[in-house]
Amino acid sequence: MIFAGLFDAAGYPQDINNVNVDEKLREEAKKNPNFGMRLTKLPFLTMLDFCKEVLTKVSFDRFLFRKELQKAIRWLSGEELVQFRHWCLETFGNRYREIIIASFAAVMMK
Repeated sequence: MIFAGLFDAAGYPQDINNVNVDEKLREEAKKNPNFGMRLTKLPFLTMLDFCKEVLTKVSFDRFLFRKELQKAIRWLSGEELVQFRHWCLETFGNRYREIIIASFAAVMMK
């Protein structure tokens, strides 16, 4: 791990072999352009957008698509769920129409 030894037990930076921690991190960043990227630096997504993104990424696999669709349906509610259903049918209706209809059927009947 890149950060091993850079921080003490309390999480404070420490010098390693008389090398300033900032210098060490800068060196690593020069070698690897993606160094230090964190999820928190990504733009914030609504849960609806997040669910759309996940479904798009797993749409290559029928089993994963069903699993993630059902999970998204549990997370969303109200108007978001209606929008999500419409988006799913519009985007994936030609491939997964029966999965989408079956997954939303139980929720829409409530």
